[in-house]
Amino acid sequence: MTLTCLSLPSQWSKVQSAKFSVLEHQMDPTSNFSSYRSTLKAAMWRSAGAVDDRQKIVIPFFSLLVKDLYFLNEGCASRCVLGRLPNGHINFDKFWQLAKQVTEFMAWKQVTCPFERAPDVINHLHTAHMLSETGLALASFECEGPDNSYEKERYKTLNPAQGARFERRWVFQESQRLTTRQSITRNKKASRKKCKSDRTGITFVISLKAC
Repeated sequence: MTLTCLSLPSQWSKVQSAKFSVLEHQMDPTSNFSSYRSTLKAAMWRSAGAVDDRQKIVIPFFSLLVKDLYFLNEGCASRCVLGRLPNGHINFDKFWQLAKQVTEFMAWKQVTCPFERAPDVINHLHTAHMLSETGLALASFECEGPDNSYEKERYKTLNPAQGARFERRWVFQESQRLTTRQSITRNKKASRKKCKSDRTGITFVISLKAC
């Protein structure tokens, strides 16, 4: 999990994190994402013999797919020139592997999705701005202000002007909290004195009546 996500504790507290445990296991990078690759193979096997449209759907982890294609293409760059072997022959194995993965991906794209489209979600995906890591961090701090000294320093580093404004706002808020606490304390003391005075007056009246 990135620092940007970790800086939103109150938001994550509303999420049932247990649901992400399976996803976390599937995306474990150990042994070159062996868990994910096993799941993908199982999904491909299920899709090949599926009758139900829902079981035909295969959605790969796209960034890992692109990474695989990149390393497959660049993996023999030191010993291949323009896709050719040192002896001048075409590297058919390399091109066959590339064609195989691209063909599988194209087949996955052609599957008809049986789920109803959500126009709002589609519009958001098409029009939402892509934020950098710095932009995401600033956006997270706009949602939830820095909570500790490390986050405050990081916020000021990301955006010195906003960091200074936040620091002034934080100092003001702290002074307001202190003033509020002092006011509450004074009110409590005044209330206790009043109660004590009232009890004394009641005792005095009762004593007079008794006389």
